[in-house]
Amino acid sequence: MAWHQHILILPAMPRGFHLITREVIDAIPALTCCRVGLLHVFIQHTSASISINENADPDVPHDLESSFNAIAPEGFPHLHTCEGPDDMPAHVKSALLGSSITIPIANGGLSIGTWQGIYLCEHRNHGGPRSLMLTLHGEVWFRHMAAHQKHPASQHGWSPSRLSPRIRPKILAHALPVLLQKISERLDLDFGPSVGKMLSDDEHLDPDDWRASRDISRTPQATSVLQRKRLVSWP
Repeated sequence: MAWHQHILILPAMPRGFHLITREVIDAIPALTCCRVGLLHVFIQHTSASISINENADPDVPHDLESSFNAIAPEGFPHLHTCEGPDDMPAHVKSALLGSSITIPIANGGLSIGTWQGIYLCEHRNHGGPRSLMLTLHGEVWFRHMAAHQKHPASQHGWSPSRLSPRIRPKILAHALPVLLQKISERLDLDFGPSVGKMLSDDEHLDPDDWRASRDISRTPQATSVLQRKRLVSWP
């Protein structure tokens, strides 16, 4: 399971209900790589809220605003009035709608209904920018996961696939002659100059690559074979 977190800063919006589904999706690209999981959206304010509602008919946000204005009118005799007549009603609306939502993730997308959308509910006349904390938790979905799981060693943090394709042939080119030389020593065989034949075309290797491979072949027999191929004549 992987965790991803991002803060989405929304610009100042007028009082009312505003669809922000696309902004939320675009703010956390890791969502498209999640096979199954949850997205938690939390608004870091007390005079605005977050909600899910119908996203098709533009009359819906208008009616929601009217309904909540009737539920929490500015003319109510509030005690907390030091921040303006619209402040305490904003707190009431925020308490009713809530400060967070949790959405299931399926196959790289939000698992919401066809007519559902995420709304920023701005309850102040001049609320300013709003901050949303997006937290994604889920199972990451890689296309090569099946191939990766063929290597049991990958479960312990390493697998052959982690070797760069550019480096693999070079490692084989330097390790194979050393291996053959070791076999010849054990079996009292003589491979002769043919042991290093496959290296004759590798004189273009970078010095750094050569120095790394040279550490593999420190035996006198292997060194003599490599010297005959002039691979130790780096400036």
